[in-house]
Amino acid sequence: MFNRLQVTKKQKLVIEEQRAFVEYAHKEIRESINYEDPIQRSFLAKDELLNNNLNCYFVFFQPKGVVSGDFYWAGKLANNNFAVVNADITDHGEPGAIMSI
Repeated sequence: MFNRLQVTKKQKLVIEEQRAFVEYAHKEIRESINYEDPIQRSFLAKDELLNNNLNCYFVFFQPKGVVSGDFYWAGKLANNNFAVVNADITDHGEPGAIMSI
């Protein structure tokens, strides 16, 4: 009975350590996602820019989570042309992919 109690205590300690690790990892991932959101929103095309350069358009942007692997960008080019980009950065680490654009 004593040996079984010792084994149970060791198992409980292992489970508590694993739980602490999972909670820490979840917190880190959550913070990373929350950090990405304003970054992603900062480079999405603004309504004013689109209104001034497009006659008829709509934007459907509905990320599944806080941030999306998809994004759209618009801007005036050096030759004064207007460009619109719709892209998908899925299968990349989103923080790195977002920062790379």
